[in-house]
Amino acid sequence: MKLLPVLVLLAGASAPVCAQTSLIARYRLDETAGTTLVDEGPNGMAGTYVGGVTLGLPGVVGVCADFSEVGVGRADITAAPLLASITSDTSYAAWFNTRSVVGYRRVFASQDAGIGVGLFYNNLLFTTRGVQDYVQTANILPNTWYHAVWTFDSTFLARFYLNGQFIGSVQGNGPAQPATGVFHVASRSATTELWDGAVDDLQIYQGTLSDSDVALLFANAGLAFNTGATAYCVAKTNSLGCTPQIQWSGAPNAFVPGGFLVQAINVRNNKAGLLLYSASGAAALPFQGGTLCLAAPVRRSTPLGSGGAPLPTNDCSGVYSIDVNSFAQGLLGGSPLPALNVAGQQINAQFWGRDPGFPAPFNTTLSDAVEWIVGP
Repeated sequence: MKLLPVLVLLAGASAPVCAQTSLIARYRLDETAGTTLVDEGPNGMAGTYVGGVTLGLPGVVGVCADFSEVGVGRADITAAPLLASITSDTSYAAWFNTRSVVGYRRVFASQDAGIGVGLFYNNLLFTTRGVQDYVQTANILPNTWYHAVWTFDSTFLARFYLNGQFIGSVQGNGPAQPATGVFHVASRSATTELWDGAVDDLQIYQGTLSDSDVALLFANAGLAFNTGATAYCVAKTNSLGCTPQIQWSGAPNAFVPGGFLVQAINVRNNKAGLLLYSASGAAALPFQGGTLCLAAPVRRSTPLGSGGAPLPTNDCSGVYSIDVNSFAQGLLGGSPLPALNVAGQQINAQFWGRDPGFPAPFNTTLSDAVEWIVGP
């Protein structure tokens, strides 16, 4: 579930929009020894480093792998039926640094049919092999780190992003053909369209990443949309007749200090509030005229303000907002629970705030709740 794409228009937002992407494979390329390329996605499509590959060099997301064209360096992925079945509605994201902007250079590609992404000279390239090459001017420079995203939707539109920004699109006439052979990181085959340089944190999705998704990936290196979140429980209607609504964007992550924004809209303007959270699961308990959706013990964030229309106006233009990844890393103060930074940990949360339109002790507001798993 995601916030509406333009986050600054929250006061007028409607119901949250469900995410349309799922992580298929993630290759951090952070191995420091051996020949195994680990897939940290949910499908375990590991690969094998071959030829001139140097591991453990400084990258953008920890360390990276450097592939030598002279040494025919690459990584081969041989058991990937899910990748083979993808012919459209897909996204590829990676950090890269190339020593050459001459000819075809592949960050990732199938050997036969299927899809490939990379560079054509200093331009971004998306290929449905045997069908069409999509080329977008990008002015890539050698020996420079970039973050690129290539998306290909169900209408066969290829969209290109560089360093978090949309830079252009090319319309296609049909899908890719199902792949039938080996997949490669840093080449198109065992000896062709070789990359010459570094690749870091390659992510492959079913579905097309949005502009806001891409911006989050660039701004929060190491973030991946590898876990979901779910809304549950019932919000307390406030004294103005508005129902607070919880929303979120980005993804929870145990190591990235940003990129998971949790918000409640439709709350009273200019009121103090908190994010309540728990690592002990969900609940549905009567509480201050509403429902406490969290099992004890319950923790709280640093104080929040709802903002919205300036006083003396009293309306529901307020928004409570907190980047949970930043809070979990201690960047917002307070004493965050260490469990917020444990990959695989379930967290439940809801917003609490002041509502002077109700008599004490019911003079509070409560949003519905969200449950998520902290991602690696």
